[in-house]
Amino acid sequence: MPRVSITGRREWRRHSHGIKNVLSTWAPPNVYGDISAYFPKSLDSELVRAIDRQIRHRVMIGGNGLDLKRCVEELSELLLRHASKEHILRQNAIEFLGL
Repeated sequence: MPRVSITGRREWRRHSHGIKNVLSTWAPPNVYGDISAYFPKSLDSELVRAIDRQIRHRVMIGGNGLDLKRCVEELSELLLRHASKEHILRQNAIEFLGL
C-alpha cells in the first residue's frame, strides 16, 4: 500500500481541545494538522501549549493566502521551544512530503 500523508486545517481556534486530543492520541502517524488558516497569534493558548508539549511532530504551517512572512514572524514570537518551531516550520513538512 502506498504511503499517504493527510493534513487538516479547519477549526483550530474553535475546537483546539478536540484537535489536540485527536493528534496526540488516536490519529495515525501520517495525519498532520496545518495551522496556516490562522495567524499564529490568534491561536488558543491551550493549543499553543499542546503544540509545544504534545503534538509538535504533527503540526505544520504553510501558505494559505495569508501573509507567510507575518505567519513566520508571529510563530517565532509564540512561547514555543526552538525545537517545536523547527518542527512546525521545516521538519514536519520534510517528513510529510517524504523528502
